[in-house]
Amino acid sequence: MPSARFETKNRTVCDFGYSYHSMLEGDFSFFEIPAELTDAIHQACEALELEIPVDYFNSVILAAYPKDGRLGAHIDNNEKNRWSRGGKLPFYFDEHIVGVVVNSNKNTRFFVTKNEQEDHLYLPEEDGLCFSLQGEARHIYKHGVRDGKRGACL
Repeated sequence: MPSARFETKNRTVCDFGYSYHSMLEGDFSFFEIPAELTDAIHQACEALELEIPVDYFNSVILAAYPKDGRLGAHIDNNEKNRWSRGGKLPFYFDEHIVGVVVNSNKNTRFFVTKNEQEDHLYLPEEDGLCFSLQGEARHIYKHGVRDGKRGACL
């Protein structure tokens, strides 16, 4: 099944649905989201007690992190007026982010922080871990993936 694929020194990413990375380059292709991924997302929503419609998600990101891989601290940009090399983006991604850890790397942690010195929370990644981000957790607090040497476990 085709997807948008990106590799960096910190991770390998396969995007299904609309690809944020591709859209920034002006490519607005839609890559069909496999039924297995859709099912996993809906099971995660049920586990998190989120009432989200079946057709809500228009993007799925699969990310594989090597031993020391990471996703740098960032704030999600959800501006409707965001521009790419191909012009104005036709829409923005919806508010809810749902994450599911499928094959954990015991050295990595998902984190949320307001500054670079102190994590406000981190989640040790374990197979089956589900989490959801929305509102301030996406747009005010920085979040990402890194080694688990800082912060306090919830």
